[in-house]
Amino acid sequence: MAYPLGSRHHIAHGAANALIFPHVLAFNAPAVPEKTALVLEALGLPAAQEPAAVLAAAGGWCRALGCEMKLSAYNVPRDDLPVMASEAHAIRRLLDNNPRDLSRDEILAIYQSAY
Repeated sequence: MAYPLGSRHHIAHGAANALIFPHVLAFNAPAVPEKTALVLEALGLPAAQEPAAVLAAAGGWCRALGCEMKLSAYNVPRDDLPVMASEAHAIRRLLDNNPRDLSRDEILAIYQSAY
């Protein structure tokens, strides 16, 4: 599953996926706790179901790999986040396969958290 950041900013696909991955994994954890535990286990991390714990574990794993985990580090203006959320919400081929429905406001909240 990909994690769209919208088309306004040029962030390498892999970097964008790493940056958003912990947030989306945490968002989806309540809907698919068993799958979330398997993902964390595959990363060598302890199982967790609480979204904050999932976010901390997966985010720490990405940071340990040397991934930049803040949108601000890619010079994304904070004022662009609402437009990015709208653009991402329009990419239905990705969002329709997500375990939980993601509203535009929930996407915006993820981007704000990742800022």
